[in-house]
Amino acid sequence: HQHHIINNTTTITSIMAAIPQERNAVFLANIPEGVPVESDYEVRTLPLPAAADDELVLETLYLSVDPYLRILMRGGQKVGYATPFQKDGEIESAGVSRVIKASGDYQVGDLVISTAKWADYNIIKADAKIRKVPAGVNPQTVLSAAGLTGLTAYFGLLRVAALETYPKGSTVYVSGAAGATGNVVGQIAKLKGYRVVGSAGSDEKVNWLINDLGFDAAFNYKTSANFADSLRETCPNGIDVYFDNVGGEMLDAVIEVINKRGVIVNCGAISLYNSTSAATGPRVEVAMIMKELRMQGFLLFSYEAEAGDAIKEIVQWLTEGKLKDQITLFRDLGVPAIPRAFIDMLTGANVGKMLVKVKDE
Repeated sequence: HQHHIINNTTTITSIMAAIPQERNAVFLANIPEGVPVESDYEVRTLPLPAAADDELVLETLYLSVDPYLRILMRGGQKVGYATPFQKDGEIESAGVSRVIKASGDYQVGDLVISTAKWADYNIIKADAKIRKVPAGVNPQTVLSAAGLTGLTAYFGLLRVAALETYPKGSTVYVSGAAGATGNVVGQIAKLKGYRVVGSAGSDEKVNWLINDLGFDAAFNYKTSANFADSLRETCPNGIDVYFDNVGGEMLDAVIEVINKRGVIVNCGAISLYNSTSAATGPRVEVAMIMKELRMQGFLLFSYEAEAGDAIKEIVQWLTEGKLKDQITLFRDLGVPAIPRAFIDMLTGANVGKMLVKVKDE
C-alpha cells in the first residue's frame, strides 16, 4: 500500500514538473499604421503564475490568424462585439491547446478549442468557453472548415443570403475566394447546385479555385483592368448572391453587375482594414432601390445556438469528400512566428486558412 502511494506521488510530481515557470507571449508594441509590420509586435517572457483549482493550464499547439483581428488592433473603444487589443496588451485568437493541468471536465492530455492568447502557455478558467476537439477530427480542421471559418461560410451563405431561396444554377460570386472563408463558401454553393465564380489575388489561386475546388469561373483581381468588366465576363447571367469578403471597389463593381433582387452578404471588408483614412465610394441607394437589392452584414456570434448542428453537417461533408479543407501552415514554428504569419495572411500569402504551429502535437 505504501509503495502504491509513493508511486502516485511520483506520477503527480512528474506531471506538475511539466508545467513551466514562464510563458512567451506576443504583445502589441504599437498600434499599426496601415499594413502592420513586425516591429508593431513584441514577444515578451513572463512568469507563468500558479493556476487555481478551477483553472486549466494550456499548452498552445495551433493558432488561427484572421483578417478581423486587424480591426481590433486599432486600440480605442469597443467595436460592436469585440474589445480592441490595447497598446502593450496581449493579442488573442482561436487556438487548439493541450491541457497540461487538469480541472473540471478536462483531463491532462485533452485537446481543446478556445480563444487563446498568442503565447505558448495560457491559464484559463475550466468553465470558460472551451470545448474538446471531437475524437477523430484533425485539430487543424477544427480551426478551419469544421470551426469558426466553416461556420461563417455556412451561416453567411445559407442563412443570411438565404441561398436556397434562389433557383439552382443561379450565380454566386465570392471575393477573397481563395481565403479561409471564401473557399468554403464556394464549395458549399457548388454542392448545393449553384454556379460559382470567385476572385483571388494570383493566377495560382485562380487555377486552384477552378481545377481543385470546381469553381465555374474565377479571375485575378490584381491583373483585372476593370472589376465590372471581369465580373461581366465571368458572370454572363449577372450575379444573384454576392458573398463579400473584401468591400471597397469590388463592392462598387458588384452593385453595377448584380441582378434584380440580388443579395449582398457583408462578411468582411479586408480591402479597408489597413486604410489610414476614411474611404469614399459611389452611392448605392439608387441601385438598391431600382434593383430591389438586399445588403446585410452579420457576425457569427449571432448563430452560436445553432453552431452544433451546422458543425455536424460540415463534418459529414468533409467525411464524404464533398468539402475540402485547405490549410496553409505557416513556414516557421513557435510564438515569434505568429505576428509574421498574421502579416503574411493580410497580404495574401495564404491559400485557405492560415494557421501557426506553436508546438508539436
